[in-house]
Amino acid sequence: MKSAKPPSGAWIVSQRAGPVSATRNEWASPGGAATNPPAGFADFDASYLIVAQYPGPQGERPSDLAARLRISKQALNHLLGQLEHRGYLKRQPDPDDKRSKRIALTPRGTQAGIVIRQAVTEMEDAWKQQLGPKRFAQLRALLQELNRPA
Repeated sequence: MKSAKPPSGAWIVSQRAGPVSATRNEWASPGGAATNPPAGFADFDASYLIVAQYPGPQGERPSDLAARLRISKQALNHLLGQLEHRGYLKRQPDPDDKRSKRIALTPRGTQAGIVIRQAVTEMEDAWKQQLGPKRFAQLRALLQELNRPA
């Protein structure tokens, strides 16, 4: 089920620069220091975050998701295979088109999304405190503008 909440500025940054660092399986705290991944998600690599971007992959066809994320179908299918192997999602037959698949989050995938959103909220709160509400709103608006498809 997709949320009606618009993408956050920090979430957009997370896709471009990370709430995760470039180092495998290191998550960044709001201050930028690397920390361990949340308990139960040590196998959730930073490269998987693109699949978890708002509004998430639930119910989408892989080809549609690849187009929305602006990545190749091959790259997305590689990521989906890894996430499926780790128990975060399943690719199920599309009831409307038997030639196609739909992505379904597992309970573990849903929980990972909740943990990611909590981390982003913490990061946004820290940035809002550091920048002030007005400057944070400007940052968020600029990041959303940069993330719009060309």
